[in-house]
Amino acid sequence: GSMLISWLGWTLGISSHWSESINERMVFGPSETMWLGLINLVIFAAVFEELGFRGIVYGTMRSRLRANRAIWISALLFSSVHLYSLAGFLSVLWSGLVLAYMYERYRSLLPAMVVHGAGNLLSFGTVLLFYS
Repeated sequence: GSMLISWLGWTLGISSHWSESINERMVFGPSETMWLGLINLVIFAAVFEELGFRGIVYGTMRSRLRANRAIWISALLFSSVHLYSLAGFLSVLWSGLVLAYMYERYRSLLPAMVVHGAGNLLSFGTVLLFYS
């Protein structure tokens, strides 16, 4: 989904900058900065964002709303706080929808944490591949 959104954005001239979600020091700085940033993105961001957005926000909304509405609202909030361009917003919105659905489907944050961390790793790895 995110790759399709990125491709469509690129096709329509609505692309995001490579450094939008990754600090430039993580790519061009000392190796310690890269490794600490990688740990932060893959482990801490995935765990704490899932606890916050799927565990607390989605969980609270789900107790009051139907699943579809709670999924969309939590995904919109998730993508809004990332403060990315339109293409980045749509990509994170897609991720938020998928991760909230996973939480609804499996009733566990662990699958969403793993997928979130893997997505962050893929994003960071792609930046390193092309810019370092």
